[in-house]
Amino acid sequence: MDNYDNFRKMVANLSTNNLENYVELFFENAMKLAMNNDIDPAFKIAKDSLLIASYTNIGYRVVYIIGALCELCCDKNEFESADQLFRCGIEYLDENDNDYPDDVDRFLDLKIRIDNGLKKHVSLQN
Repeated sequence: MDNYDNFRKMVANLSTNNLENYVELFFENAMKLAMNNDIDPAFKIAKDSLLIASYTNIGYRVVYIIGALCELCCDKNEFESADQLFRCGIEYLDENDNDYPDDVDRFLDLKIRIDNGLKKHVSLQN
């Protein structure tokens, strides 16, 4: 059984009705796995976090989940998916949020990584 299955079993045993707690729990676990270079389970759990977030009112914080998923796609060399997530994330950025300048910078750094990965992928095909 892999880390993803173990984590899902642990969450199934939790007794909370607050979906925002689940979003946070899933996201934190995904980031821990990613830091340990366990990319595939991290990606699955981060996707679950984003799905659960869609049923909550967490609002702007979803941009951090999207950004993390984007980075994980890059780590998996899935630059087309990363680019789609980038486009979604950039739309979520809110100019009125205090973290907006930093968030824009982070997403632009991701875009550079994505574009470089896409260029390498195209050059390998030629």
